[in-house]
Formats: sequence, structure tokens, C-alpha cells
Amino acid sequence: MGLDMYLNKHTYVGVGDGPVLSITGLPEDRPIQVGRVKYIVEEVGYWRKANQVHGWFLRNVLGGDEDGWQGTCVSKDTLEELLNLCQHVLGTRKDAPKLLPIQAGFFFGSDAYDDGYFDDLELTVRILQPLVYDDCDDYAHYEYQASW
Repeated sequence: MGLDMYLNKHTYVGVGDGPVLSITGLPEDRPIQVGRVKYIVEEVGYWRKANQVHGWFLRNVLGGDEDGWQGTCVSKDTLEELLNLCQHVLGTRKDAPKLLPIQAGFFFGSDAYDDGYFDDLELTVRILQPLVYDDCDDYAHYEYQASW
């Protein structure tokens, strides 16, 4: 048990007539009617017990609504804001409690500003940099979700 956090990219591919696509390599082939597909969803980010990052999403995306954590849209500008904040805190660690405070919760992980805290910020930077700077897909949007 614990806080699991996901950032998913939803790419719009449209609808229309099309052949059946078969996904192989699974225990059984799974046919998909291509004409029915509207989005392709990719998991582009995963965190485990990075409660400071979840707390930031809670305050800045979810408006403090602890029940609104399931599949909430996040703009690229918002992801860039989090990226810049993480980079700042990694450069000036004394600002961590003020700018990215620990978010307490049941099975949310450590409440210390230790190596694990900063490792989570480094992971966040690795996740967000390519999305903010390299991903120019106008047909995509991002969603944040968490569970515990």
C-alpha cells in the first residue's frame, strides 16, 4: 500500500472506419476495432510516495480537493511550472519546506527532507523535461491521477 502517482498522455487519433488491429505478445491476441479508437493513452510518468509532488498537484491543480485526484487534466504550462520549481529546489535545497512542502497522508511515505525527497525531485525533472521541451503534440493532453 502507499501513494502511487501517474501522469498519462492522451493523444487524440480521431475516429473513423478502419481495420482490426491485433496486439500480439500478450497471452492472447486482442483485436481492437481501429475505427473506434479515439485516444491512445501512454503512461509518461510514475512516482511512488513522492508526497511533495502529490501535494503540489493537490494545491495547484486539484484546488485542494483530495477526492478529485482521479484523472485530472494538467496543462503543459502547469507541468513546466512544476519542472521549474523542482529545478529551483534542487539548486537551493533550503527552500524545499517553503516551496515544495511534505504532504502528510496515510501511507504517503517519508516526512523528511532527506535524500529520498530530493531523489523524487530529480525523478520529476527527468519525467517532465521531455514533455515540456520536446513534446510538440497539439493533439495530446495530460492527466494526473493518484491512488493509495
